[in-house]
Amino acid sequence: MDNLFTNLTQFKPQDTITPAENFFTEMFTFLLRYCLAQGTKLFPLFLEMFEIELTSDLIKADNVKIETRQAYFTINNKQVYPDIAITAPSRIIFIEVKLESNVNTYLIDHIEADRETINQIQMYQRIDSFKPKEIYLLTKYFCDTNFDNCPDFKGKRRWREVYELLNKYKSKDLVEAFLVKEIVGFMEVKNMATPKVSYELMKGMEALRSLLSQIEIALEGIPYKKSFGYEWMGYWLVHEDKKLGWIGTYADGNKLTFQFSEKNAVKEVEQKHSEDFEWNHTKKHFETYFDFEKNYYFCLSADEQVRKLKEWIDLNYRKLLDYSGARK
Repeated sequence: MDNLFTNLTQFKPQDTITPAENFFTEMFTFLLRYCLAQGTKLFPLFLEMFEIELTSDLIKADNVKIETRQAYFTINNKQVYPDIAITAPSRIIFIEVKLESNVNTYLIDHIEADRETINQIQMYQRIDSFKPKEIYLLTKYFCDTNFDNCPDFKGKRRWREVYELLNKYKSKDLVEAFLVKEIVGFMEVKNMATPKVSYELMKGMEALRSLLSQIEIALEGIPYKKSFGYEWMGYWLVHEDKKLGWIGTYADGNKLTFQFSEKNAVKEVEQKHSEDFEWNHTKKHFETYFDFEKNYYFCLSADEQVRKLKEWIDLNYRKLLDYSGARK
């Protein structure tokens, strides 16, 4: 289907999933198809951003198809649906798109009864194609996953790089200019643009320090070690120098995450309490969340905020001790 609005009707929101990623992929590929058909400079510029070699058969509209979520089969006869497939006579280019989600993982059953966990890029590596293939990843957030075992994987790019390309692009084609303007506006609303640092940074840093201070007060009596990274900050919860779980916040800052990562705790949750937690496929642990808005956290006094955090932390820490077998 080449009609944008028909394509968008495929994706219906569910209780736990929003179709924003698929929506935006369809909108963006609609723009790419238009640019390709009109022979404008934007489609080649997009390819150059990935450092894709611009062979003559890749930039001629008659030769190239740009498709979304088309079915392909792997060498193990598994069906996969790459977000974007750009097909030229001499090769095929797959682009996996991520906004808020991480690279998916899959548990593969083999005839020999062995089981194997692989990620999406590894799955695309196994696509059975008679044409040479190239695989790319386009994400909103930094992805530190290593794909060295995928020889067809060529590189990663961030959506902010696409934003910078579109924001600087000037078109004499009125339709193209309108589409670019609308997509740029969408990306700004969805925080996919290069962010401008404003005076609010000072207040934000002060508020973040206050939050961490409250967490440390709520953690009194619980052994912990500080844990800070590129996109997270928080605390490992330890027992006899063994890491049982983690509490902290990620870059989005809209909730606290309590992770059950100790292997016995993970097994206990999986067998008896999985409906109360969310499984993190990438990190291989279970999580539960403290949503600031749903708990009216910002409406409370400082003492009430600490009390609310402590109740939530204590509840989950007791479960963590019980599920991991650390409680004596």
